[in-house]
Amino acid sequence: MTKKQKKERPSLIIMVYMWLFIVVALVNLVGIASQNLYQSIFPFFIVSVLNMVLAALLILHTLKTADARERRLAIIYLIGVALIAAVTFFRYLSLQA
Repeated sequence: MTKKQKKERPSLIIMVYMWLFIVVALVNLVGIASQNLYQSIFPFFIVSVLNMVLAALLILHTLKTADARERRLAIIYLIGVALIAAVTFFRYLSLQA
């Protein structure tokens, strides 16, 4: 295996962040689609904590890494988390009204 082929594969930590992003996105989408999930504050609080933890991990990884490709992937995941969290927040507000 050459160095170029080895460089094309993302690191293990980025793969873990990708799977965390998928899990958090699915939890957010279930909350958005559900009519009853956000009737109380506790489920929304849990989903918000998941969003904040993943965003913090992605920010730390973006600041820590020297690889431009990994930094770009982390920023893309971070933008995705921000968009999904915003939609979840507005869905929570619409259900409370």
